[in-house]
Amino acid sequence: MQAITLIQLCAREYNDIEYARIAKDAASASQTNQANWLDLLNDAQRAVVLVRPDANSVLENLTLAPIWVRKIPKKEAEETAMYFLGRVKIPDQAHKYPGQLSGGQQQRVAIARALLTRPTVLFADEPTGNLDSSTSGEILELLRDAVTSYGQTTVMVTHDAKAAAIADRVLFLADGIVVRELHGADQGEILAAMSEVSAR
Repeated sequence: MQAITLIQLCAREYNDIEYARIAKDAASASQTNQANWLDLLNDAQRAVVLVRPDANSVLENLTLAPIWVRKIPKKEAEETAMYFLGRVKIPDQAHKYPGQLSGGQQQRVAIARALLTRPTVLFADEPTGNLDSSTSGEILELLRDAVTSYGQTTVMVTHDAKAAAIADRVLFLADGIVVRELHGADQGEILAAMSEVSAR
């Protein structure tokens, strides 16, 4: 049996809730509004994005959903994709395939895809885990900007105090239980809390 992480479980459960909500609304809708059902389901499909490297080609990875789900013209979708690849510093990798990318480059492709779709909730599982410190800082700025600029909610799992410091709220888990919570904490405060939790 394949193991599932907490962040994957959260993303799956959130998606199930969104589909259930839409199905309930659709069932009570008048026939006139039934034409909107597909649009609602398409919204649910892009409501959650889980950041993790996968096995799709780079440019297609970023453009297939906008083209097929959101019906965005191919040229516009590709221009937007190239913009976000530029934001994560890998526009030159657009026409390469996964086997030609490093782990860090694959991670950046996944983050670009997540930012491009502007989901309601973005679940990020160790988003800076395969990146050097300079690139990690740039990615964290992008994730923070997505919250500030687009009103997006980001749920991030990390063991990096620097990464956690961009969050408005930090929860510390031990044995599956929330044992500590901080609001607006800086890196030093988070490190101290991590040490305290580890010592329990």
